[in-house]
Amino acid sequence: MSAGFAPREDASISVPMALMLVALIAMTGLAIDGSRAFLARDKFQGALDAAALAVGSTYDSDAALDAMATGFVQRNFTLGATRLGDIEVASTAEDVVVSGSFELDTFFMQIFSRSTITISASTEVKRAGGGLMVSMVLDNTGSMWSSGNIGSLRTASQSLVDYVFDGESEVDDLRFAIVPYAAAVNPGREADALIPRPRPKGALDPGDETAWKGCVMERRGAHSLADTDSSVEQWMPYWYPPGDDNDYDEGDGDTIVPGGVVNSNQITGPNIGCPTPILPLTKYKSQVDAALSDMTAWNRGGTLTDIGMAWGIRVLSPGAPFTESASQRDVENGMPLWDSPRWRRAIVLMTDGESSFYNFPGGGGANQEGTRPNSSHPSASDYTAYGRWNAPGSNAKAIFDSAPGYVRDDGSTDRSTRGKLNRRIHDLCESAKAQGIVVYTVVFTSSVGPDTREMYRSCASDPGKYWYAPTQDALNTAFAQVGSDLSRLRITR
Repeated sequence: MSAGFAPREDASISVPMALMLVALIAMTGLAIDGSRAFLARDKFQGALDAAALAVGSTYDSDAALDAMATGFVQRNFTLGATRLGDIEVASTAEDVVVSGSFELDTFFMQIFSRSTITISASTEVKRAGGGLMVSMVLDNTGSMWSSGNIGSLRTASQSLVDYVFDGESEVDDLRFAIVPYAAAVNPGREADALIPRPRPKGALDPGDETAWKGCVMERRGAHSLADTDSSVEQWMPYWYPPGDDNDYDEGDGDTIVPGGVVNSNQITGPNIGCPTPILPLTKYKSQVDAALSDMTAWNRGGTLTDIGMAWGIRVLSPGAPFTESASQRDVENGMPLWDSPRWRRAIVLMTDGESSFYNFPGGGGANQEGTRPNSSHPSASDYTAYGRWNAPGSNAKAIFDSAPGYVRDDGSTDRSTRGKLNRRIHDLCESAKAQGIVVYTVVFTSSVGPDTREMYRSCASDPGKYWYAPTQDALNTAFAQVGSDLSRLRITR
C-alpha cells in the first residue's frame, strides 16, 4: 500500500460521536420541554383550584357550572403555546370536582414527530355551604320500658341533636323531624287534614283520654307503605275497640287506664299503642328537645317498624300530609328544601326488637280473664294500625297473606309474619335510598336475631351506617357516631 493511501484512524470515531450528539440533543430537548410541561401543569392546576373554589360556593345547573369553571380557568391560565381542552364540573351536595386538559406545543420534541403534549389535571373541594334535613324514626314500643331503655333512648337522641345543632338554637340550614312509632304512628295535628269529614270518632283531642288522640289506620295494599297523597286513599282514625283485651266503656274516663305511664299490659282505652305525635321538620332546637322529652314507651300491639319507616320518609318528602320540605325555602337560593341541590336528607331508624304483632294473653286486672286476646277473633293479635293480625277481613290479613318474605343472605326466604315485616322494612329502606336519603340504622338490645340484624345492616346506606348496640352504653356510642356523621353531612361556612 502506498503512503498516499494510508488509513485515517481518527475517522473511526465520527459515527459514535454523531449518535451521542443526537442522544444529547434529545435528552436536552426532553428536559426543556418536560420543564415547560411541569410549569404549565402547575399553573393549570392553580387555575383549576380557583375555579373549584368559585364553583364550590355556587349551586346551579351542570351547564352553568361548566361555563363558570371554564371562565375561571381561561382568565387564570394564559400561557402561550397552549390550547385549553374541555373543563368539566362534577358536583354533589357535598363535593365539587373540576377537571380538564390542555395541549402544550413542544420545541425540541418536534424533531421526533411529537409536536404537542396533552396534560390533564383535576381538583376536588368540599362545598362551602349546605343544608341537612333529618328524620329520626324511634322505637317507642312497650319493650323499651325494660331496664329504663326509653330513658337511655331519650338521652342518646338528645346527645345526637345537641351535637348536630352545635350550640345553636335556630339553624336555617338544618331541619329535624321526630317520628315515634309503636303499634301505630301519630301524625298529630297533621292528622286533621287526613281524615274525612264527618269524622267517624269525632274531633282530634290529644288531651282527652276518651277522644281520638291522632294515630291513624294504615291504608290498604301498596298504599300502606306508599308516599302518596290522601286524595289517592284516605287514612282513617285509629281507635282501639272495646273487647276482652280492652275492657272499657267509650266516653267513660273512669274505665280507661291509659298507656305510656307505667310498664303494664293492663291498660285500656281507645288509644292503646298510640305514641306521642310526630314532630314535623323544624329548625328550632327547643321543639326537637320537647319532642324527645315527651317520648315514652307504649305497651301492647307489637313492634311495627315498617309503619315508622313509612312515616319517616313522609315527613321528609314534599308531598302531603307533611309538606315542610316543599313549603320551606332554602335561604341561599329560594328553592324548596327538597329541590335544592344544597340540601341533604337522612333518616335515623332505630329499633329495640323484632318486628311483630303482639298477642295479649289476658289474665285479669283491668281486662277480662282469658288465654286469647279477643273472644271475637280467638287467633288474632292485639289491635294495631293494620287492624288485628289474622282476623278475617282485616287490613293486616289482606296485606300480609300476600306479602313477600325477607330473602336471607343464603338465598332462603323467611315467609313468617316477622319475615314479611322485615321485607317491608327492607323495601322502604331501598325506596328511601332511591330518593337520595342517607339511611342510618341502629339495632338496640341483644334480643334481635341475626337475620333481622342483617336486614338492618343491608337497609343502611352502607355498612358503616349500621350499628348493633346490645347495651345502653353501646346505644350512646352509636348515636354519638351517627351525630358525628350527620355533622359531616351538614357542611357550614
